[in-house]
Amino acid sequence: PIGSVFLHSFFYKIFGIFSYIFLELFSIFAFLIIFFLIFKQLEVSGQSAILLSLAMFILPLFLFKINFFNLGEINTFINNFYNLRFPRPLIAHLYLFLYVYILIVALNDDIFKFKYIISIGILLGLTFSSFFFIFLLQSISLLTTLIYNYKLNLIYKIKKNY
Repeated sequence: PIGSVFLHSFFYKIFGIFSYIFLELFSIFAFLIIFFLIFKQLEVSGQSAILLSLAMFILPLFLFKINFFNLGEINTFINNFYNLRFPRPLIAHLYLFLYVYILIVALNDDIFKFKYIISIGILLGLTFSSFFFIFLLQSISLLTTLIYNYKLNLIYKIKKNY
């Protein structure tokens, strides 16, 4: 899983053992920023976007506290939404959320612009090498989004932008 470990190994070489603490705090901050940007793209006000981002971060803990009947679906959400376990879920989920943000931005503009294609390609590559199932989810969502937006013109659009 080189896609999720390369950041930790790079910072470990520079800062030593303290890099794990730094990167965990950085990952939490990146999670909050990514969700803030997603909510801003969905035209939510600034203060509401901050509160919703914090709510998204706290939601698994809140659901854990109120899950009295030990429902399996809620347990799955709690364990898989955003986990601070090193290295895979921590970084791989950041790749997923960043992918969602870039996809929203690209769909509001033009998904075939070079900067969006490169960003999506790099994120897909990093996700493929860190968490294969999230890569499958991203690939299927990209294909579904392209088919939904371009319908019969998809093949023409891909040939034009090749």
